[in-house]
Amino acid sequence: MRLLAYGGLRFGEAVALRAKHVDVLRARVTIAESATEIGGKLTFTTPKTHAVRTISVPRSVAELLAHGLAGKAPEDLVFQSSRGSALREGNWRRDVFDDAAKNAGLAGLTPHALRHTAASLAISAGAHVVAVARLLGHASPNVTLGVYSHLFENDLDDVAARLDAAAEVSRTDRGPKVVELEPERERRRA
Repeated sequence: MRLLAYGGLRFGEAVALRAKHVDVLRARVTIAESATEIGGKLTFTTPKTHAVRTISVPRSVAELLAHGLAGKAPEDLVFQSSRGSALREGNWRRDVFDDAAKNAGLAGLTPHALRHTAASLAISAGAHVVAVARLLGHASPNVTLGVYSHLFENDLDDVAARLDAAAEVSRTDRGPKVVELEPERERRRA
């Protein structure tokens, strides 16, 4: 659940994550596959945009992944059912997710909603729309803006506050530095 909430993976991308694609030391995860259930059968294909991406995750998430990787071979799936097979969203929701969400006071939350959580957390941490698009695996930042533009509403306030801070740093004890420009004809005489 934390990988979904902090990494922004689609559920199928998490299901298809293999041990070889987790770099615990660098806190990186490579999303190279996605699993889709069609007619009761899981099919493993490329991610939605058909592009492999590598994301950074918080150290706390990498440490949790490290525990789950113990004893796994490189090709093993990171997340498996109690029987050792690939997770199925319906079963996982029934057996794990829905109760956990309810206990957290978030009844009705869906695994896909955790992508929105990841976007919100990244934006509130100051991530640029391009970085958020890369995190979520969107083909273009325009897609990200189309879905999450409401989360960027305070950007102009943040820009103004940063400009104020930069202006304050550039001031001397005597106030702001003023540069007077001489008239054009004065420059020609010189």
